Amino acid sequence: MIVRELAPAEREAAVRLLSVAFADDVGVLDIIRRKDGPSRWFRTLLPLLAPTPGRLLGAFEGDTLFGVLVGGHTDGPGAGRQAAWLVRALATVGPGPVWRTIGHDRQRTRTFPAGGARIVEFVAVDAARRGAGVGRALFAASHADRTPHWLETTREANLPIFARLGYEVADRREEHGVSYFAMQRPREQR
Repeated sequence: MIVRELAPAEREAAVRLLSVAFADDVGVLDIIRRKDGPSRWFRTLLPLLAPTPGRLLGAFEGDTLFGVLVGGHTDGPGAGRQAAWLVRALATVGPGPVWRTIGHDRQRTRTFPAGGARIVEFVAVDAARRGAGVGRALFAASHADRTPHWLETTREANLPIFARLGYEVADRREEHGVSYFAMQRPREQR
């Protein structure tokens, strides 16, 4: 298995993995509120994050993508890219998901500190490869820069998995009846 940055031509395979993995995620569904939403949503989101190294990581065997980690940064992608994304997202997924995303991100800023931390936005592993260390390898690649990391999950069952990777629950909040668990991984861990 090799973990590396996704090439633009590999993004559609990442969209497929993410769409399957998050098809029933209550947090994603609360934001997009469309049956066709996960694919369109991820297809719109990935170009926003792609220009920054370490934000779109893929786990490969040969040319086959079977795991993906979508990362962000607490400092955001910059005003110019955000404005371009806003125009693209409004045209692609409509105003509702865009405004709900903006509202959700405002809520997150109360927990996620500004100034140099990474955020693990989404992780997806092909169902046939789960439990084989793919997620661990993706996280290790993201953690390689040794900066503090944050993540957020709506799936309480994932808390022990993330704890084994060095994350601790830092906050729990409710939005629209959905429980979000914010977790932090301090810088000093390897």
